[in-house]
Amino acid sequence: MAHYNLMLLYRALGDDERAGAHETRYLRYKADETSQSLAREYRQTDPFVNNESLPIHEHRGAEVP
Repeated sequence: MAHYNLMLLYRALGDDERAGAHETRYLRYKADETSQSLAREYRQTDPFVNNESLPIHEHRGAEVP
């Protein structure tokens, strides 16, 4: 999301070179919505897999160091 906002900012400022660099990074790292929709059905059938697919999640029952 940061690259997207920087792309918009640099475009507004007229800095096409920096805007282009951030657009390239944004397109490379943005979430692939197609793969997310394809995996949704499977994740809904398996709570463990669904939990592991989240960027931030907790492991219940795991010992805290």
